[in-house]
Amino acid sequence: MAFPQLRLRRSLLLLALLCLATAHAADLDRLKLDAFVQEGDLLLEEVAKLEPVSQQLAAEGKVLDQTEAQLREATPALDADIHKYNSDLAALEKAAAERRARCPKESTDAALVESCNAQAAQINAESQRLTEVREQLHARRGDLNQRIEAFNRERLDWAKRRQAQERLLGPNKSDVDDWVKRAREYLDSPEFKSLYVSSNTDPGTCGPEKMGDIKAVHHWEALRQLQSCFRAVRGGLPQ
Repeated sequence: MAFPQLRLRRSLLLLALLCLATAHAADLDRLKLDAFVQEGDLLLEEVAKLEPVSQQLAAEGKVLDQTEAQLREATPALDADIHKYNSDLAALEKAAAERRARCPKESTDAALVESCNAQAAQINAESQRLTEVREQLHARRGDLNQRIEAFNRERLDWAKRRQAQERLLGPNKSDVDDWVKRAREYLDSPEFKSLYVSSNTDPGTCGPEKMGDIKAVHHWEALRQLQSCFRAVRGGLPQ
């Protein structure tokens, strides 16, 4: 998507700019300013077509980053719980082995029978608890794996769409940077400074301090601020 009609219109404007020498000398400065404003408007139209998708991709990227952070936290948490389960299971198996060694199948020692039965009840309860924990861990691991797989698909899809958007932004960015470079040179020219004085433009929009701010920004934001300045000066010129 290269916006051919907009580019054709911009080319015609640039051609008109080259032909300014044929205009009346008194109108040259105003015509040059008009050419910058019209070209800037066309560039802003292109940006307006591309910006919503760029903003959507940026918002999606933030959500994906948050999701990735959550998954990175969930993975070690699950690993820690699995490690604890394995430790508890090993302790249970050790306790069961000790009981088997200590407790005979039959005994006339009432105290020993009572102690062995109590220990067996504890082992059975712990075994039941660990069975439930194992099922929970299995479910958590399955859920986490599904979330990771879904995240990877979403991240891949987002990356493909971002690459496609960057391919569209590339030519537009080159056009904008070219306009910004020429506009900044024009901003410092005696011709523009004379128009600025004649227009009685609000310094907050296009004054020296504001121009210093404009020189510190780049690309699309520079386009917007410069275009706002040029429009203000053009609008303030006597008819």
